[in-house]
Amino acid sequence: MFNIAFPDVEINFIGSINYDNDMEQELMGEAGMMTEGVVEEEIQRVIDGLGISNNIDVNYEVEQWDESFSISIKATVTFFVSNPRDTDITFSEAQEAANAIDEKLNEWSERMEYDNMVDRVHVSYVENGDTKGYKIMIDLDDEFILKMSEENYFYYEDIENQLSTAFEDSRTRYGSRLGIDSLFTRGGPMNQMIWPVLQSLDLMEGGNEYFFGKLADYEYSDGQIGDFEFDFDQYHDEETGDPMSDGYTATGEYEYQKDEEEGIKIAALLNAAYGAGDEDLREIIRGVVHDSLGGPGVLKLPVDKMNIYFELIDDDEEEVKYKLSWSANEYNFKKKADIRSHFDALEEHADWEEINDDLVTYIDDHISPERIGLPPLSDEEKMERFASQPKPMPWRSFDEPPPEQEITESKRRLKLKILRG
Repeated sequence: MFNIAFPDVEINFIGSINYDNDMEQELMGEAGMMTEGVVEEEIQRVIDGLGISNNIDVNYEVEQWDESFSISIKATVTFFVSNPRDTDITFSEAQEAANAIDEKLNEWSERMEYDNMVDRVHVSYVENGDTKGYKIMIDLDDEFILKMSEENYFYYEDIENQLSTAFEDSRTRYGSRLGIDSLFTRGGPMNQMIWPVLQSLDLMEGGNEYFFGKLADYEYSDGQIGDFEFDFDQYHDEETGDPMSDGYTATGEYEYQKDEEEGIKIAALLNAAYGAGDEDLREIIRGVVHDSLGGPGVLKLPVDKMNIYFELIDDDEEEVKYKLSWSANEYNFKKKADIRSHFDALEEHADWEEINDDLVTYIDDHISPERIGLPPLSDEEKMERFASQPKPMPWRSFDEPPPEQEITESKRRLKLKILRG
């Protein structure tokens, strides 16, 4: 307008005019001309007719360029995973979960040659009455929706066919293909992929088998930790193809020399326990080995969950060979973090030298030589062992409470006497 009114004056403009073209669009529509509003109405009509699951919110943008239209189709998917917890989810937990879900879904879409499926993921924890759990909102990538339509761009003349191809299931010459609606409906394939992700981050219970499978595939694929060989009982999930495992077994062999003091003592102990069948000694040995590997606080498993045992392999005049084995199952661990800590402890402590030192120490301190078939101690050796033992308090018997409780009771009695006085 200004250029027409003042052709000889150079005018520089900043910003844009606040112009409402609704009336213009309405008049053009009434005249039978195609407008942005007409195209938007057609898109909405098609979306309403598809009957898309109500956890999928489809929206669109239409922009007119001369006589053509640029159409952008967007969609946001919302999933809810019931999982009551005592505290709200932290920012770092939510961000880590969002990144992991994004990576998982995009890995799947790339395998299916769909390129990136997800543009953005937002994870939060919601509480509404009895409804408590994780709310996952997924913004689908615009290019993914376009690719699912099997076209290079959306055009209004065939928008119904394009959106139907993108969101509804179809059959192709390569077989049946799921549309966006089936992929992202509640309980659908993408929803099912989110559960293992939340489990792997310890935001939900379960899913330890996925973590075991990951360890087996990547971190311990050589099957060696310390002095021991690890065999993961591994398989792959039929639906997702993810590596899974229900546990592991560790084994290692050691030759005890019969002309060395350490070998003589340990061989005698193991022979009495596993050769002669002394069940009490077996339990003691399992406890000693368990402590050598880190103990319950570090291994995150009690000794009875690791099934520790020795087995005689060979015995001749010069040496005796034993095999030490233990196993653990994924369902014995409460959290994935416990599994990680467990293997970290094994990497640090799973060596024969440490185990053998602890076995000899226990023999010297607690087991009489006669019990395991060795010559009895001399009087001097008995005195040395007696001197090294911790002395019990002379005023205590085994039936009395531990010292902390006894002191507390004494203080209470003293306080009562003062109050009465």
